[in-house]
Amino acid sequence: MSKPLIYLSHPIRGKAGANVTLEEMARNNEYAISEGNWLRKTFPYCKFYIPGEMDGFLLERGIDPCKIVEGLLALDLAIIDTSVGVIVLDTFEVSAGMAREITHAKNTGVQVFYLSSISSYITGSSYITGDEYEQKITEWLGTL
Repeated sequence: MSKPLIYLSHPIRGKAGANVTLEEMARNNEYAISEGNWLRKTFPYCKFYIPGEMDGFLLERGIDPCKIVEGLLALDLAIIDTSVGVIVLDTFEVSAGMAREITHAKNTGVQVFYLSSISSYITGSSYITGDEYEQKITEWLGTL
């Protein structure tokens, strides 16, 4: 049996929008990937798709993701269609791309879960304990 796919929605360009530098974009992606890796480790029975990993793949090959944003977003929406849920990292300001992902998920019946920063939990600055944090996600996964 294949693992259920969870899509991790996060900003690629963030507040900078079309004016983002490759360094800012890499920083946003690295943050999301670290959050996603924690999810993968904690919930090994699920598969997590992190859009920032695709950007890293493209950048390594000399392709600027900012030049193919609409194509990448179309791919992301197609991946959401095959997902059982979308986790939105709510420590970020919701970007235009994230808003489209969230709307698409809701319109197609894919559940959306807003998650506070995993990193804040790991560094101890969260207001909930590790067990509570993991329980919160586990309960949501149980509804899928």
